[in-house]
Amino acid sequence: MKIAIVDAGSTKIDWIIHDSSDDTTQQFRSLGFNPHHSDATFEMDIALKEAINSCSQIHYYGTGINSIVFQNQIKTLLEKVSQAQTILVESDLLGTCRALFKENDGIACILGTGSNSCVFRGDKITEQIDNLGYLLADEGSGADIGRRLLSSYFNESMPQHLRDNMQEQFDLNKEEVLKSLYKKELPSRYMASFAVFATTKDEWIYRLLDASFEEFIQRRIQVYKDSENLQVGFTGSIAFIHQKRIDNILLKYGLKEGIYLKRPIQQLLNYHIG
Repeated sequence: MKIAIVDAGSTKIDWIIHDSSDDTTQQFRSLGFNPHHSDATFEMDIALKEAINSCSQIHYYGTGINSIVFQNQIKTLLEKVSQAQTILVESDLLGTCRALFKENDGIACILGTGSNSCVFRGDKITEQIDNLGYLLADEGSGADIGRRLLSSYFNESMPQHLRDNMQEQFDLNKEEVLKSLYKKELPSRYMASFAVFATTKDEWIYRLLDASFEEFIQRRIQVYKDSENLQVGFTGSIAFIHQKRIDNILLKYGLKEGIYLKRPIQQLLNYHIG
């Protein structure tokens, strides 16, 4: 039997196919997908299409899956590329919970292109703050960090040496940036593309990161009752890269140091095959 595990973010999708007949796995990566931003199908190469088509089960965990409408949309798209008898579609947040904690309690967080969090109690999500997206929330995410960088660059509150470096790295043009933000698709992914600049070793950058992560911890972790007694876990590239800074802020607020997974896909496979 072949089983597919899918971890779908706005920027990229990880696919892992496990064949129990010979205990082998195949891994693929494709362009991200968020049903709130697009109703198109998945972009797959031939090898991925062939692998998915031969699966009997698909377990899809994806960003933007917050209603039965979007669950059905994803299921319909997967039915077009696979003959699988079982297709289960869940939120990326539930996938994060299962990858981080299996059947244990904890606060699960995602810090990637966007951000999210919840309280997980062994088998289900019991508390969750509504995710309002990149315009109203997404604190601590790549989109939030990118927004802060772009804003500071154009309002000239960023130190000049960093403005020079950012201009050299991205060749920023105000008109092109505004067009990408307000007229093109996937503005959150566009903003998140600038978060790589936040790996620059500079005190001003550190303060910007700390402000973003502190807002996330205040608004997305501390608000949960008993947060100081629960293990906090993170998935996503932003959390993985900046885990030392995040841990410092967690400890500042009397919370436990975090556990971190850059990519939850292997742990999700382990969860499903035992």
